[in-house]
Amino acid sequence: LEHLLVNDDDLAGFYLPDTFHIYYLGFGKEFAASSLIYIMKTVFKKRKLESSLEPLNDCLQRYRQLHKKERANFGRKISLELLGYKSGRVYPSGHWSKGADTAFVTKFIDWLMVEIFRGDHGDEWGSDAILHGIQAYGKAVGAFLRILYASGYFLESNDAREAIFNGLACSRQFVALATLCVGQKLCLFKVTPKLHMFCHVLLAMLQQYRIDPTAVINPLAQATFQCEDFVGRVARLSRRVSPKIHGTKVILSLGT
Repeated sequence: LEHLLVNDDDLAGFYLPDTFHIYYLGFGKEFAASSLIYIMKTVFKKRKLESSLEPLNDCLQRYRQLHKKERANFGRKISLELLGYKSGRVYPSGHWSKGADTAFVTKFIDWLMVEIFRGDHGDEWGSDAILHGIQAYGKAVGAFLRILYASGYFLESNDAREAIFNGLACSRQFVALATLCVGQKLCLFKVTPKLHMFCHVLLAMLQQYRIDPTAVINPLAQATFQCEDFVGRVARLSRRVSPKIHGTKVILSLGT
């Protein structure tokens, strides 16, 4: 690393924020777990929270049937353990290990919110600020990520503006959800340092946009999707190849 260029006035700037871990393995998991717990406690309310898992998993099965083309390995049922829910005094957090699972669960929540609001009891839930906040967050983060995935290294000026707007809306909505839950004495939507890091990503985009709207760098350029995939490939090889030839096989696989 000693040969790489670095700004001596900003040594910490050498380390770039990774959107993959900030969102998919960060506050995105907090949102998904807290949203499902709240939906279970309100929409699917039973005498025991465990009993609310059945209608929730029925909805998950319906969602899978309607979206068979989605590439997702989330083949398990939702459980309190998977959501990291121990009691009403502990903040839940998704206990899945793949970023793709966060994307899948968030899309499921978006679909579930539409089903809830247009169902037989849609008017009843229409006045629930937290449910509306969950839906608003899903729309904002979805729009933000779709723009990034569809763009190159530099964002088009219009895309950059929309991405910044939706990113800010997403972060503000998360804090609004946390505030509402604090007011109702609910341990949901824990605000973690990852959300603060996400705001730094948005701030960098905003500063770049103010200098030149056509020179906003796509935050996904700094994400580690491919690095994570590389680690997975090495792990698979290590489980299937003799330790004596492990290094050789890794080099050969990278060559292909």
